[in-house]
Amino acid sequence: MVPWDADQMAAARGYPRLSVPLAPHALALARDTWLDAFGTTPSDAAAPHPELWRMTAAIMADRNAHEAVHYAADISTAWGTVRPGGPA
Repeated sequence: MVPWDADQMAAARGYPRLSVPLAPHALALARDTWLDAFGTTPSDAAAPHPELWRMTAAIMADRNAHEAVHYAADISTAWGTVRPGGPA
């Protein structure tokens, strides 16, 4: 596994230029790419992490799921569908 920089990935993909109607398609594409990578990577495969030292694929998957919950809550809060601190 090769580590990556999320900010560089966002810049390369041009996230600020994405239109709102295109966002669901981009999300579905990212989901499918992630699921394919997850399904083909052994859970004990590992990559270096600048703060956490070594991350296995299983740990990365757990952290991704954890962060997705936070992102969903942030989006819901921004759209006014939940109160800050309330359930997503």
